[in-house]
Amino acid sequence: MNEKEIELTQEQLVELIGKVFDERLNVLKERAKAEPEAKREIDKTILWRDTIQKAITLGSLSLPAELYADVMQAVFDYGIVRANAMRIQATRNVKVPVMGEITAYQVSETGAITEGDNSITFKDFPLSKIAALIVLTPELVETWDITNYLVRTMGLAMAKVEDQIGISNIASDSNQTLVTVTALTSLTYDNLVSMLGAVSPVFQKNAMWILGQSAFTQINKLKDSQNRPLVDFQGGMNTLLGKKFIVVPDSLFPTDHYALYGSFDAVICAYDNAIRLETFTSGTVGTMNLIVNDVFAIRAVEKYNAIPVFGKAFAVLSKE
Repeated sequence: MNEKEIELTQEQLVELIGKVFDERLNVLKERAKAEPEAKREIDKTILWRDTIQKAITLGSLSLPAELYADVMQAVFDYGIVRANAMRIQATRNVKVPVMGEITAYQVSETGAITEGDNSITFKDFPLSKIAALIVLTPELVETWDITNYLVRTMGLAMAKVEDQIGISNIASDSNQTLVTVTALTSLTYDNLVSMLGAVSPVFQKNAMWILGQSAFTQINKLKDSQNRPLVDFQGGMNTLLGKKFIVVPDSLFPTDHYALYGSFDAVICAYDNAIRLETFTSGTVGTMNLIVNDVFAIRAVEKYNAIPVFGKAFAVLSKE
């Protein structure tokens, strides 16, 4: 019996891919009820689905879909802002609402419900282009399986710039609280306690410290009133004054800014779908001719931004 060929339109193929992946996701979600580690596989499967569908829509997929998904997963693994902020997809520059805490109140059975005293302003939210470019030789690829190295390097590079954008936007936001010191060496226990108290109770539950390397070094020297270190490395989670902390390179902070304390629940992270990965075998990179030098290039590009949309969500440590 002759097999009948089935021709699908681009839209039908995208829909079919979605259904196949959705069936897999349903299985994984059932597993996740008993196996929490299955959530990572769910996130990766969603990235595969979205990447393949986008590639079909664009008409090209020059690298394996799994590589796309792995790079995206690496950005989630290494990136602080993207992993913790509210994430939305956006295809162009927009304006986002910025507001204070919404007021709720008790009303009698027949009482009038009035608008809460909560002013809303709108802030420009332009998406910034982030890009990375590496050059590889065919011999290197043939001799070594460099997939893990490539994924880690690309993901870490993109995540670092994402975090720099987000941290800079938080540090420069006038709706957050500024705690100043004359120099990082003059940082005291009381400064850190002031940062803890400056964040609204609404954002305390998921609040954490983001410490530049230099601030972390200085904080490690501090003691409380009973001569105990402020930093605790026990219990499976590094904490500072009882709150989780993450150490990042000083370069992620604006000049003369050292640390943040607050919650990324107050931050919107927007991005234009997935990272675009492309290979090039001709042209030049710097002074290197890809054809003449028998090398090829891999480029990653994305559109991204992250800004705080609530006030009193962060305290920022900076120089006076």
